[in-house]
Amino acid sequence: MPGWMAISLLVLMRVTALMIVVPGVTHGVVPWRARLLLIALLVIPVLCVLPAPADDVPLGDFFACLAHEFVVGISLGLVPAAIVWGLQIAVQALHGMTGLPGGAEMDSTGMEAPMQRLFLFAVLTIFFLSSGHR
Repeated sequence: MPGWMAISLLVLMRVTALMIVVPGVTHGVVPWRARLLLIALLVIPVLCVLPAPADDVPLGDFFACLAHEFVVGISLGLVPAAIVWGLQIAVQALHGMTGLPGGAEMDSTGMEAPMQRLFLFAVLTIFFLSSGHR
């Protein structure tokens, strides 16, 4: 397999695996065209700066690297997913302790209740403003 194609597919595999798990993008409300556009916007700049190897890549090594990139992408996506899942559990526990109305309600799209979404948005904003994503 040509080196440029191997590099392109490895980068695409990592970003695609990340997008499978990362919260916000995996929800059914986000159309698949928007997901593909986001994947393209993440892959194309990386491919522009990576040097393409001149040698051909053996298929056995390529598939081993492909599996590795998939695992790395899933792992990178699980970090924010675990944080969001923990926050959702904390919000549900908070609703249970305080007795706030509407804590466990779901709307027609399957998304969380408005209070839960507001709290989740506030915590994620604090997370990104404090550079917790680095």
